[in-house]
Amino acid sequence: MGSEKADLVLHDGIIFGHPESDSVAISDGRIIAHGRYHELKSHIGPRTHMVPLGGRMLAPGFIDCHQHFLEGAAVAAGLSLIRCHTIGDLLADLRVAAAKTPPGNWLRAFGCDEALMRERRNPTRDELDKAVPKNPLRLRHQTLHASCLNSRAIAALGLESDQFVPPEGAQMQRDAIGRLSGLFVGMEEWLTARLPRVTAAEMESRARFYSHELAANGITAFTDATVRNGSEEVTAFSRLIMGGSIKQRVSLMFGPQYLKDIRMLRKAAAASGMQIAGVKFMDVARWEPESLTQTVIEALEQDADCAFHVTEIEELDAVVRACRRGLPQIAQRAISQLRIEHGGLIPPDYPEQIAAIGAWVVTNPGFIYYRGAKYAAEPGLVPYLYRGQSLSEFRIRLAGGT
Repeated sequence: MGSEKADLVLHDGIIFGHPESDSVAISDGRIIAHGRYHELKSHIGPRTHMVPLGGRMLAPGFIDCHQHFLEGAAVAAGLSLIRCHTIGDLLADLRVAAAKTPPGNWLRAFGCDEALMRERRNPTRDELDKAVPKNPLRLRHQTLHASCLNSRAIAALGLESDQFVPPEGAQMQRDAIGRLSGLFVGMEEWLTARLPRVTAAEMESRARFYSHELAANGITAFTDATVRNGSEEVTAFSRLIMGGSIKQRVSLMFGPQYLKDIRMLRKAAAASGMQIAGVKFMDVARWEPESLTQTVIEALEQDADCAFHVTEIEELDAVVRACRRGLPQIAQRAISQLRIEHGGLIPPDYPEQIAAIGAWVVTNPGFIYYRGAKYAAEPGLVPYLYRGQSLSEFRIRLAGGT
């Protein structure tokens, strides 16, 4: 072993993957040696920081392959109701938060899921109005694909105006008398764009806190899989990275509408050490099949991965068909990858088809823990939920995301 002096030596522990070693020497953020502690003494100098592991395991950091960082940071900074399992508990927490919020200011909360509530429903608009009477409220669903709004929020956004035109794909639930119930599905981007903008200082504070939370859980790199990422988001992430608010290594996906700008995005991202990971596809079951195939081929020709949001069988079928249709061209692109994001429900006749197109599956094992009660209500689907071993038996490569 050489005699380069280490900045840091972690010693007397279990080194993951190297049972012959109990210590690691690090210089300038790079592992320069590992072995038994006595073998590393030549790397120890007067300025080497020594950290005894006390028999604990030292393992590589996790790469979170599917993250929504800015959304996660916003959720972490707001009111979390994820531990509430009754409507009464949820409303009680909202009342406490509302009492601490200046009248008229938006109250943002997260964590409701009707399938995990004892009452098996979301709070009603009237219940939200009583709990939060003086503030517009946005209560986001655990899936981040829906929100519950109170009357002040509905009025502030003009959702009951005769001139209001819902965005494409929006589902605006109504009650028995035809009034908006307060539940809005498929409008998350529209809502986010119309709420008060977060200041740069607040964004930095949120990012710093959330990055620390990720690091505390062992995450040292992540891929942000947000479909609306474009030049503005690349600039925002670059600023947060260069300012030290984000400590992880970052890769970004972007929506297919920005494919024409990929060279510019890559150049802008590289300035802060980011990578552009590829293209994120949403609502694939609603695409024209030929258009989806052609867009995938165009992305792969630009050496960009293609990641498909797949939680329903219809979405999985659309992806498999589109990729199979373009397989001759797709097979030539050895650098780029096809990724099925989530793969929440994969019936028995699909693993072989996924293997045939060479796609990865980026699964979410944490969903089983957090949403297990919901899945247990439909036991017939359990064998096909968030598959792991059964996919590896088809030589399908797996990755994980939170």
